[in-house]
Amino acid sequence: MAILLTACGSASSGSGSSAGSGGGGEPPPPPPPPPPASAPRDVYFADVRTMMGNGDFMADVDIGWTDPNAASSPAVTYRLSRSDGSMLDQGTTGAIPAGGMVTVQVMADGLADGEMITLAIDPDGVIVEDVEHNNERPFTAMVAEPPPPPPPPPPGTTAVVDLQFNDSHYHQAYYYNNLAFHFLVQNPNSQGVGSGACHYTILDGDTQIWRGSITNVPAPNDADRAANRIPTYDVFVGDGTIRDPADATRPYRPTPGRHVYTIRLDSDGVVAETNEANNLRRIVIDIPANQVMAATPQLKPDVRLQDPHVHQFWNSVVFHFFVYNFHGSETLASVGWRVVRVSDGFVVNQGVVENLAPRGTAAGAPQVAFRYTEEFKGPDVEYLLILDPDNLIDEDNETNNQVKFIIDWSQPGVG
Repeated sequence: MAILLTACGSASSGSGSSAGSGGGGEPPPPPPPPPPASAPRDVYFADVRTMMGNGDFMADVDIGWTDPNAASSPAVTYRLSRSDGSMLDQGTTGAIPAGGMVTVQVMADGLADGEMITLAIDPDGVIVEDVEHNNERPFTAMVAEPPPPPPPPPPGTTAVVDLQFNDSHYHQAYYYNNLAFHFLVQNPNSQGVGSGACHYTILDGDTQIWRGSITNVPAPNDADRAANRIPTYDVFVGDGTIRDPADATRPYRPTPGRHVYTIRLDSDGVVAETNEANNLRRIVIDIPANQVMAATPQLKPDVRLQDPHVHQFWNSVVFHFFVYNFHGSETLASVGWRVVRVSDGFVVNQGVVENLAPRGTAAGAPQVAFRYTEEFKGPDVEYLLILDPDNLIDEDNETNNQVKFIIDWSQPGVG
């Protein structure tokens, strides 16, 4: 008498198999994903929001804590260090309740372009944790090229101020459509004259979505000139601050598709400048469709991008993104990435992230940043960033491995 396994896995008797069954019936379904484990004892990076430029580094750091017994954390030390171990900044939090987080700020200056620095929590291993691999975040410092000297004042005027962009970029356009803008403004006149107060605006096409204030953009003083640096005025707007132009009770969420944003400095024209032509920055973004992704790790890993964006400087850009392995236990030996120019497939750059540890969230994801100057200047040049470009990793989700960047190299202050 043959024994046939039914779909629910129990045994029943029968006189034999039917035609085409192969004698064994249907195979049992694959096992369901394992249930989530209880929260480990773990201090981790809940989020890190960085601002870099001209050798300066500043980060707002959300430090989280979980504990299976719902106990609060001990005091948590955080430290920013150079690659040789020398300390740049350090502090200590109070106790963090289980499931909660605290926000701290770290800062450093005088960094070299391309210098590697590391932000660590519990750097001395004082806290006993179930998870130890997520306590460090590496970063690469970036220094913009110096802008060209301002032109002489127009005949018959005494203007010396020149507002101009240094770095400009955006965040949070890839997964969440929770768009944020971040840019640095300079005033490189040699007379020590600040800009005074003015406004700036951000437009989506022809629609103004934000109007903000600049208190004063300082000019270089004697110490700045001796150090060959130009002060910057830092502007960050986002994280739900921008409201929907049609309904101010709702946050601004751009619809999927191409959006052309324009940031205009001194939008009311109150600052007398030597050069008015460099007060605009055009940022083009293809907002992807909302993506449906697993909220908990699955049987297979899922390689994901975190906050891919491009810093636009004077004669170059910096591609900047984070890579993380959304899985509960499997470390990926290597994850390749590649940036190609869409028009002809030219490989701009490529590389590998090695030993990518499993992480349930993007906290602790390693970053990739590299500078690039385009030989063929022109408007709206498209590039694709692709993770696992040769499809070597068997993933739970293969649809979230690439993002498009669009750079207008023809505008003043970029190309």
